[in-house]
Amino acid sequence: MNAPQTPGQSLLEVVDLAVDYQLKGISLPAIRDVSFDLRAGEAVALVGESGSGKTTTAMAVAGLLSPNAAVTAGGVRYRGRRLPIDDDDAMRPHRWNDLSVVFQGAMNALNPVQRVSKQIAEPCMLKLGMTRDEATARASELLELVGISAERGAAFPHELSGGMRQRVMIAMALACNPSVVIGDEPTTALDVITQAQILKLLTKLRRELNLALILITHDLSVVAESCDRVMIMYAGRVVEDGTVADIFNNPKHPYTKLLIDSIPDPSTGKRISRPIPGDPPTLQNPLSGCAFRSRCPSAMSICARDLPELGAHEQGRVACHLYPAPAEARGFHQMGEVTNIMALENLQVHFPGRGGMLSNLFGRPAAHVRAIDGVDLTVRRGEILAVVGESGSGKSTVGRVITKLVQPTGGKLVFDGKDMTSVEGLALRPYRHRVQMIFQDAYQALNPRHTIFDIVAEGVRSLHLVSGHEAIMQRVAKSLAAAGLNPPQDFFARFPHELSGGQRQRVVIAGALAVEPELIVADEPVSMLDVSIRAQILQVLIGLRTQRNMALLFITHDLPVAWSIADRIAVMYLGRIVEIGSADDITFNPKHPYTVALRDATPKVRPMINADPLPGLNGEVPSAARIPTGCRFHPRCPLAMDRCRQEEPPVVDVGPHHQSACWLASTSQHS
Repeated sequence: MNAPQTPGQSLLEVVDLAVDYQLKGISLPAIRDVSFDLRAGEAVALVGESGSGKTTTAMAVAGLLSPNAAVTAGGVRYRGRRLPIDDDDAMRPHRWNDLSVVFQGAMNALNPVQRVSKQIAEPCMLKLGMTRDEATARASELLELVGISAERGAAFPHELSGGMRQRVMIAMALACNPSVVIGDEPTTALDVITQAQILKLLTKLRRELNLALILITHDLSVVAESCDRVMIMYAGRVVEDGTVADIFNNPKHPYTKLLIDSIPDPSTGKRISRPIPGDPPTLQNPLSGCAFRSRCPSAMSICARDLPELGAHEQGRVACHLYPAPAEARGFHQMGEVTNIMALENLQVHFPGRGGMLSNLFGRPAAHVRAIDGVDLTVRRGEILAVVGESGSGKSTVGRVITKLVQPTGGKLVFDGKDMTSVEGLALRPYRHRVQMIFQDAYQALNPRHTIFDIVAEGVRSLHLVSGHEAIMQRVAKSLAAAGLNPPQDFFARFPHELSGGQRQRVVIAGALAVEPELIVADEPVSMLDVSIRAQILQVLIGLRTQRNMALLFITHDLPVAWSIADRIAVMYLGRIVEIGSADDITFNPKHPYTVALRDATPKVRPMINADPLPGLNGEVPSAARIPTGCRFHPRCPLAMDRCRQEEPPVVDVGPHHQSACWLASTSQHS
């Protein structure tokens, strides 16, 4: 029997869950970025029209997806531990014991040739090891619990009413004392009186047994008095999430408003239900941008371009461009503990310097160029980490080390737990498949004599990822489409000079995507583009992270661009990281004088929040061959003290997940 739960304790976490269906060899996205948590004694309803993804979500959580469906991203945690929802054998110990399902059609779910008591007793024997007599007694106890006389356990399913059969299903779901029960449309086929009885029973049981309940329904009216929270789903995504009171009394998303408006309500005198115009998009024909825009009375031009993020707003969450997501909602929702895909440990890259004429004449050794001089950095799975700094800061060299284009002279490069520092030659082939780079100048990165098809297919062919021309064509088309080049076949025979700058950059992105990497290093990928094309490319990168749970190291000199795309920002100066933290902390609450200077030097459309400007910087960035003693920023720092000229400051915590290497920060931390 499961340990007793305290009300409010988190039992289940669903994080960035994505599921695809395979149809005639084509992968179709069914749900994307579904995240929620469930606490002991809490009831959460997943509501939406047919095809919204609510049942797929429930079946994925239970590990009961159909054979043509697969979890492609995200996951589920139960009591803090990851559930193996993509492994049927590994999930068996969790079904019935930890979580169970009440299915929609009780007559189809029950065995018509077995007495109901025996069907309830069966999981007790299989899962709990009870004897037949013990299991029979348990079945009688459960029938009484759901309001059926124990004597009726001798009946066959067809001898019971629809409501009684549904109660038997609930009794079976409770047989092994689960903590989480999933009800997949458990009242859809019932009359309103029986429906009310079943909902009342579910409410009573979850309160008495401290059960957590996930209720799947297309009907908002059935959850008004039986659930605590409601999640509205549309086209495979959660578009609004809030308490029952907030969703009913103050809905924000236009789809939620129309759903509620479609329900006749005698209490308000509304007799005519208003159907939502149009039809939801199908898996085969998804819409770009907001999937609801074709049916939305409030649709704007941005709705066709950009997918709205699910951001926190007042009482809940909403994904709608009418309510722009606050900055703090942009970050990637990590599962429980943070997992790193890549780590740099005391990384160093020192290049041999070139001596001047006098040095060569007298045989003096030239000073080494310390391009990277002790960098510790991690990139988390599914994260966008921006590295910001002036030219010569070492940020591009960091990217070239990660992509194995430059060999470090010290420290370690660890990828997915494996030391890759000294790996070379053919042994690098698996790594090339998992780590790719997007270069700054797309025109130079593309071979002018090759067609777009051959350029994008090059990595697939060289790494032998798929065989056969048809398979390669599908991979190329999929990658071009993911990079925003549609229809992809129109670009196959074209050459780079026939494309615009933005299209060429998308081809570079497609080439990286074609090998399906887990980490992409993007080195100034938008610095040569105009602002409108830049915004499009940034949206492509953000969307790819969301769709593929792909990590991105984004290198830029532009702090606002970094803020617009990144979860975290690392600031580099002269070969070292001098500050690192969330995108908001670095942009709006910088602690290092160099970060403040970067912020103040950025051209602004409007003044930045909480911006306390410093005096301008002194001089130029020193040579990496002659790094100053002490704090390497002190020759240019308007706040430099004597200590800054003598000792290099350590990296210290200046806030939650926010670190800075500055004596001012160190002093304030220890004062």
